[in-house]
Amino acid sequence: MKSTPSPPPPLSAYLPALTYFTWAVALLWLLDENHFQAFLLPQLAPLLVLALGICLLLTVVCMRRAQREVAPAKTKNVVQKCLHAAILLLPLCALWPAQSIALGDIAYQSHFAYFLPDEGGISEEAPLPDENTVLNVMELLQLASALEGRTVTVRGKLRKGSWQDNADFDLYQFVIFCCAADAQPASIPVCSDLPNDEKVGPWVEIRGRLHIEEKEGGVFRYLEAESMYTVETPPPHKQYLYASFW
Repeated sequence: MKSTPSPPPPLSAYLPALTYFTWAVALLWLLDENHFQAFLLPQLAPLLVLALGICLLLTVVCMRRAQREVAPAKTKNVVQKCLHAAILLLPLCALWPAQSIALGDIAYQSHFAYFLPDEGGISEEAPLPDENTVLNVMELLQLASALEGRTVTVRGKLRKGSWQDNADFDLYQFVIFCCAADAQPASIPVCSDLPNDEKVGPWVEIRGRLHIEEKEGGVFRYLEAESMYTVETPPPHKQYLYASFW
């Protein structure tokens, strides 16, 4: 007597496996070419690798469990699985548009104070960068005392207007401490009498002389621009600077 073949598992049985596999693909994409750096510190990459491994493991476990499910799925169970999958996949709906958007002028204006990195930790024997070395904003602020009065070249995002009344622009980059939610702008005011300086940006390279003046209420660091021109806007995951705690 021939045995009756068991019916194939219902399609809903594979929904959990499909959900975890989708997350695994998303994590793999974030790790590829360091796309995750638009959201997180580079040092957190091992946690994403761990999450990727967990998602792949859960995918295999759920696939095996689905293959053992032979009874037709009840409507209530199908609805529950769909609801669970929707909740788990909801963050991915925001991931795709968010990865193409970097923090900019709107986020900059919402910060009442900007991040000023500590000076120090610089060896007296270490050579200072020359005027042809392109610095980022945080490097410039960290070396400000040593570079006072020198001509420097710095690259960053230019904002028309400044938090300082006697400056024309702010040159800034956001610094991530853990994730983009806690990012703070590192900023230096720029004074410029250059023609057509209003037409450059948003990302620029400025060569100018660094000045430090003591005023009532603190120290005023600013850049007196000698030349300024537009550079290619980097992708979002390359626009940030990162605070290092390790």
